[in-house]
Amino acid sequence: MSNNKLPLGYSIRVACYSDISKILYLYTQEMYKQRTTRLMMIYYFLLTTIPLVLLFLYTRSYLTASISIFLSAILILISYILIYLYWNKAITNRDCLIIFNKSKICAIMVATSYNYYSYIKEVFVASYYRRKGLASYLMQLALEKLNYPIYLLSIPKKYLFNFYQSLGFVFADSNKLPAEIKSDLNMYNQTIKLRPMIITSQL
Repeated sequence: MSNNKLPLGYSIRVACYSDISKILYLYTQEMYKQRTTRLMMIYYFLLTTIPLVLLFLYTRSYLTASISIFLSAILILISYILIYLYWNKAITNRDCLIIFNKSKICAIMVATSYNYYSYIKEVFVASYYRRKGLASYLMQLALEKLNYPIYLLSIPKKYLFNFYQSLGFVFADSNKLPAEIKSDLNMYNQTIKLRPMIITSQL
């Protein structure tokens, strides 16, 4: 067992359904803090608004413009529903752990253990609570509890590669991944090139 401990004042528990709204709020808040995300939001707004304005000016039809706005709203709603279903499934399967400081969510991990391997799907620490050892605590917990080999998909950042490698992870062959992980990799690689990593046994 690891001697890894949470900092004083922090607690951890399995996520419950009432946490979903807090998780979504946290992710939305953290995304908006990133300059690139704000620029993407402005770009998306312009991309969706300008065609609607041009469509209205061309057709002079409030009905056509209203239908377009309605369809855009439906697409956004579907996106939120899919995200909600993801977290709902993780919580139903008891795959999600949350670290709290008082009543605020500080860090989240989603990890699933199968018969022949495990998959760490999510490790996230809110920006204000970083550099406090929370990610290390969650990862050490995963290494103690999950079945080996353990896979994860890492954002292509050198500090993240160094962090996972310090725990014993190495880069994995993308052609030899379990089907679920390969499917996720292909999906995410449409927008960001993630790197699969694996650890085969506990250090």
